[in-house]
Amino acid sequence: MAKKNSPSIVEVRADGLTQREKDRLIALAWKAYDKAVESEERFLVLSTGRGGLLIPKRCFKTEEDLRRFREILTEALNGNLQTV
Repeated sequence: MAKKNSPSIVEVRADGLTQREKDRLIALAWKAYDKAVESEERFLVLSTGRGGLLIPKRCFKTEEDLRRFREILTEALNGNLQTV
């Protein structure tokens, strides 16, 4: 398990999401994710039986990056993005 506050890099790809930390790499195809929830400060991308991936909005460099991620996420999850 990664230490608290260790850097984590999430790569958004056409085939899914990859999360890299110091000593681990997790790559899941979009079909592994069921839905996502967007709140004011973050996205939570959920997969059945595997937990989820928390992505803070502060990680996006620009509003355009944030908008594009939302668009990719919505398309990849067949519109299954809930806003709370």
